[in-house]
Amino acid sequence: YSMLYLHKTQMSATTQKMHMRFVHQLCMQASVPFLVLVCPLFSLILLVLFEVPLKNNLPGYLLLAMLMVHGPLTSFSTIALYDPYRK
Repeated sequence: YSMLYLHKTQMSATTQKMHMRFVHQLCMQASVPFLVLVCPLFSLILLVLFEVPLKNNLPGYLLLAMLMVHGPLTSFSTIALYDPYRK
């Protein structure tokens, strides 16, 4: 983002739009690990620390499923992020 600000007068409007879109998509991709790793792990730690009585294993299964989605979701977001810039 700072590169766009520093060299604003040297870039065309199209380049500025492309750079801003890239920054926004990069922020979106950076949020994937937070949503898929940090939130489930934080929830799991809270469940263990507060000894929540559970009737079944469904919360654990849901948390593990979210953790397993991290790899494919990161791959797909990377492909979606860089595909327009390869063209």
